[in-house]
Amino acid sequence: MRLRTAIIILSVLSFPFSLLHAEPESKNNDVKNIDCTTLDGKPGQNGKDGIPDSHCKDGGKGGDGKYPGQAGGHGGNGADGGNGGDGGNGADGDYTKS
Repeated sequence: MRLRTAIIILSVLSFPFSLLHAEPESKNNDVKNIDCTTLDGKPGQNGKDGIPDSHCKDGGKGGDGKYPGQAGGHGGNGADGGNGGDGGNGADGDYTKS
């Protein structure tokens, strides 16, 4: 009788703590709901790599050149099953020091 009572008490006391270990469903879907354009590089910067297990497997596009004569950024690498992003375009004009 004492053993059964002890098991019941421990079960009741441990149940609330087991709920703390459960991950909320919204947290599991955060990576899948990302806007893929955030992987694109800003002007003069490289694109970011694709994200595995999401709809953003392709790498981001490299940013276009910002200053005269600056090359565009490299595209990000694709995650497994994704493609690499396109490189950015170079900026117009020649860079000349005065």
